[in-house]
Amino acid sequence: MVCRNNGQTTWTYNQIILLPGLAKLFNVTGDISLLTSALSLLDSVILSPDLIPGSPITALSDSSLPILVEPGDSAHSTNQDQQLFKGIYFLHLSWFLTDITHSPRLSLTDKKAILNKYVSFVMSNAEAVWSNARGQNGQVGNFWGGEAGEVVTVETHGSGVAAVLCAVRVNQLLAEVEGMTH
Repeated sequence: MVCRNNGQTTWTYNQIILLPGLAKLFNVTGDISLLTSALSLLDSVILSPDLIPGSPITALSDSSLPILVEPGDSAHSTNQDQQLFKGIYFLHLSWFLTDITHSPRLSLTDKKAILNKYVSFVMSNAEAVWSNARGQNGQVGNFWGGEAGEVVTVETHGSGVAAVLCAVRVNQLLAEVEGMTH
């Protein structure tokens, strides 16, 4: 699979929505190229120069890990659709990692390696939501690398909740995988 930008704005959910489907197809067919493509897409988002380095406010995470942003987040110019995109990203990432962890086609070692590869990124973003984007009233703003209370809508709040829930799910998956070894 070859993916190229069409010259238009790249939103965070563009690539990620393919991952659960690729995981399901891999589980049915055993075609390793499907999993390789999924991991390549995931890596391309995480390694994108458009993401911002983690904030020093997030004491528990590696501050060099990227924080997911949408074009326009820091300028507070995203519309309500765009404010949902990071939430869509983390929802689909959670589904993908769940499908991979429950895959009968992967060894326990491979499952652990995939989870461990992405856990820091997931946790870093959840911590950024909690530490940076969450205001005193608990509402989550749009720019996870910025100050709390920037632009707050039901969409920005939903995206932040999705990132935190993805972190919870990844912790559950890690515990499941650890339990499989005993």
